[in-house]
Amino acid sequence: MTRDEEYISIKFRWISFALAVMIMLLHAGSLRGVAEVPIAAKNFHVALGYLIWSPVPIFFIISGYFFGMSNYVRDGGYYNFMSKKCRTLLTPYVIFALLGTFMAMPLMFALNHIKNLPWYDRTVFAGEHWWQWCDAILGISTAGPLNNGPLWYVHSLFCVFMFAPIWRFLFRRLTCWVFLLPLILCQIFVSNPFDTVVPILNVRLLVVWFFAGMFLAGVSPILLHKRRPLVVALSGLLVLLCLLHIPYLGWLRFWLPLFQLAFIWTSFDLYFSAEAMPALPEFVGLSFWMYCIHAIVSNLVVPIGHYFLGEGAIALCCLTILNFALCLLITIGGGLWLKRRNLRLYEVLSGGRG
Repeated sequence: MTRDEEYISIKFRWISFALAVMIMLLHAGSLRGVAEVPIAAKNFHVALGYLIWSPVPIFFIISGYFFGMSNYVRDGGYYNFMSKKCRTLLTPYVIFALLGTFMAMPLMFALNHIKNLPWYDRTVFAGEHWWQWCDAILGISTAGPLNNGPLWYVHSLFCVFMFAPIWRFLFRRLTCWVFLLPLILCQIFVSNPFDTVVPILNVRLLVVWFFAGMFLAGVSPILLHKRRPLVVALSGLLVLLCLLHIPYLGWLRFWLPLFQLAFIWTSFDLYFSAEAMPALPEFVGLSFWMYCIHAIVSNLVVPIGHYFLGEGAIALCCLTILNFALCLLITIGGGLWLKRRNLRLYEVLSGGRG
C-alpha cells in the first residue's frame, strides 16, 4: 500500500467511526413505545434527525470504494470472496440478531407483566407461526431484526456483495455515469422507484451509493486534492440548503450524503495531512462493533428510562441524551475490554476487524 493509499484508508476509518457515533445518536431517540409524544420532544428528535440525515448512505459509499479498489478475482475468485463475506458480515449478523433477541426478551416479558399486557406483546413471539418468529429474530424479509434493527445494513450489504460479478462487469465495461444516470433520475423524480419491486433490498439506496463509492475508487487521485477552503465552504453551504428545505431545492437532499462526505473529508485535511498522519487510536477500529451492538444497549435503556423517568417532554429529551452517552460508553468500553480479555471472540463478533 502506497503512502497516499494508506492516507485515504486511514481517513475512511476515521469517517467510519464518526458515522457510527452519528448513527448511535440518531438511534438514541426515546420516542419508541410512547403513546402520546409531546410536541417539544417530537421537535427535538426531528431536529436531531436533520443534523445526521445520511450516515448509512455514506457507509455504502465507503463499502463501494473499497470494493472498487480490490480485485477479488486476483485474490482467490468469487468463492473465496463470498466465504470471506460470510465471516465478516453474515456471521456477526446472525450472532448480534440472536443476542439482541435474547437480551431483550426478559425485559419485555417483565414490562408486559407490569403493564398487564400479553406476555408476547412487542416480542418476536407476537406472530402466529414459527416462521414469523424466525423472521422477527433474523429480519429476513423486514428492515432488520426486531431487536436489532440497524443490522439491516449488514444484511443488505451482504446481499449486494452476492452480485459482485455484475458490479465488477459494469464497473469495468461501462462508464460509471452510464449506470448511475437513470438511477439518479429515478431517485429525483420517483419517490420509491424500486422499493415495491424488491422490498428486501432497497436497490435505490444500495446500488446508487455503492456504485458512487466504486466511482470514487476509479478516480481516487481526486481524493488527494487539497482544495480545502473552497470544497469545505461549498459543501457546508449545500448541506445547509438541503437541511433547510428551500423551496424548489428539495431534490438536493438526494446529494446530501455526497456533500456530507465531502465536508467531513475536507474538514479532516484542516487538521491532518499525508505527511503528518497521526497514529490511529485503538477505539477508531471499533466502528463495526459499535454499529452492531448499540441498538441492543439502547433497547434496554429506553424501556427502563420510560419506567423510571416517565414520558414527559423534558424526560424524553433527557433520556435521549442519557441513552446516547450510555451507548457510547458501553460500546467503546466493552469493545476495548473484550479485545484485551478475549481477542479471538472479539474478532468473531466483529468479523475479523481489529
